[in-house]
Amino acid sequence: MGKAVEADLTLQQQALSGTITNELAFPLTNCLLAYDRWVYRIESIEPGKPIRIDSTLRRSELKTLLTGQHVVSDTKKHDYHQEATPYDPSSRDASYVLQTMMFFEAAGGRRYTGLTNGYQRRVDLSELLNAGRAVLIAAVPQQHHGAELLRDGRPLDDTNANRVTFYRFVLPIERAERPTNH
Repeated sequence: MGKAVEADLTLQQQALSGTITNELAFPLTNCLLAYDRWVYRIESIEPGKPIRIDSTLRRSELKTLLTGQHVVSDTKKHDYHQEATPYDPSSRDASYVLQTMMFFEAAGGRRYTGLTNGYQRRVDLSELLNAGRAVLIAAVPQQHHGAELLRDGRPLDDTNANRVTFYRFVLPIERAERPTNH
């Protein structure tokens, strides 16, 4: 099998530019493209259709997305400050839990979640973001889930299942040549 995702991405003026092409036979949805401290939200990447990553694609801070940071007004002090939404360790929202696991350190780690990441440390891709790589996270259609859940050799009843499968792609980033002064 060839590459599942083809990427031609360059870092220019602290922002990504280039293209990403989905080489799979099905769409990638609810995509997040993370690089360094930034994240780009991409609704869908259709099969065989390159999408353009450039300054028209809105980006935000990854930590802000992961922690739900928002600006709070303090009327008594007449100022504003950032406040994170507390992590909910009892959440049953698979996307919420998996995003935090996949970028545990980028979210603030134990300081933010109040949890250790010892058992699932290998799932955390935060280190790659600081090492010049981008990470594309995408949900896939139900018929392309990676595994079937069985009990006693029979498929589980999915009527109440909250299943989601994410594909993760680590993408190289080229650095744009800086002009030299002669």
